[in-house]
Amino acid sequence: MNASKSTDSYVEYTGVPMEDLLKRIVLPSAIDVSVLSPDGFSQTHPFNYDSTINVYYVNGTYPSAKFYYDVQADVAQNPSTGWCDYSAPSAAGRTNGDLIVNSAGLKMLLALRRDGQYLAPGVLNTSNKLDGEGPFRIVPPQKIAEGPDQRSTATNAQDPNTWVWPYQPNGDHNAGFSTRSATIMKVGPLPEGTTDIDLLEAGWDYIDQNEIVVYGAINPLNNIREKLVQLEVAIDAIPKKSFKNPLHEVVPERGDRTYRMVR
Repeated sequence: MNASKSTDSYVEYTGVPMEDLLKRIVLPSAIDVSVLSPDGFSQTHPFNYDSTINVYYVNGTYPSAKFYYDVQADVAQNPSTGWCDYSAPSAAGRTNGDLIVNSAGLKMLLALRRDGQYLAPGVLNTSNKLDGEGPFRIVPPQKIAEGPDQRSTATNAQDPNTWVWPYQPNGDHNAGFSTRSATIMKVGPLPEGTTDIDLLEAGWDYIDQNEIVVYGAINPLNNIREKLVQLEVAIDAIPKKSFKNPLHEVVPERGDRTYRMVR
């Protein structure tokens, strides 16, 4: 996670690739998805890569990366001048220049965990700013995989004679485009007749309920049908003795069932 003003970090996020999440439901007319946080932050991501625009895309893989380490950048070794946090378990044992390998390729994630732990839910602090990053965060890998550059606010930030990795004004600072506490995803363009969400009245409740809303140029029916089939299989697998009344398990015709059961 390469930041412009704050600390860079190596961290392992796990979750669902955005491409896998959306490809089953988006309409052919869909071109992008806007991701919103309840504090008002938002980012728009096109579905497909376009070399003419400098944005993070949903579909496809991102360039593979290397692990960059230098003691000058390490905040653990240089608390007052360092700018990169190497403390993540996933960084242990790596040395400068090691390839970071992901067999499935680096993809934009709807992340649920950071270094194996569920993301801390977002809350507004006393300065009216967002603390935390969960329960969901959009995490795009770098489009241009490069080392952690110095903070833009550092003294002589762009001086290569002062810093091993001086600040790059046009560098790939993907941390600033990784929407924290994402609660709403709007797939655009909105079809005619679609009602937009009143963002002033939505958001924080979704964090409390561990939910995210997806709407716009989508057709969720195929996904709903697939989930219903999975539900039927799950119900079939429950022993009849688990139901208060065996007749409550199923209505005999598959696909026309009533579930009234409690275990």
